[in-house]
Amino acid sequence: MEAKGYNRFTRFFFLIAGFLFLGLAWFGIITPGVPGIPFILMSAWFFLQSSQKMYDRMANGKVTGKVMTKYFTAGNVSKGAKWFVISQFWVSLIVAQILFVHRLNYAIMLNAAGIILSIVIYRLIK
Repeated sequence: MEAKGYNRFTRFFFLIAGFLFLGLAWFGIITPGVPGIPFILMSAWFFLQSSQKMYDRMANGKVTGKVMTKYFTAGNVSKGAKWFVISQFWVSLIVAQILFVHRLNYAIMLNAAGIILSIVIYRLIK
């Protein structure tokens, strides 16, 4: 299966990223204060690029399917929904920094990753 014209290595990377974000989504769902929605949406996007089978399984899932339906029903995600997801993501990053990060270099790396992921969420999820 050739997904979106990507080569085999890129699809494999996207598949691994999809599973990583799906794991983070489930962690966010079961942990109070940690959002799951941004990670569900990122996982769905990565699976859509790499594995139609995994995307379909997520779309038919009890929890993930509801989230995906809510955000993707109009064919694209509204700007308000994107900003909600990004703000929810940043709340979890700030809480993580307060609770777990005690070194400046880790805080800088976490914030850089947060900025990159925020841009990815805003630009790639249409």
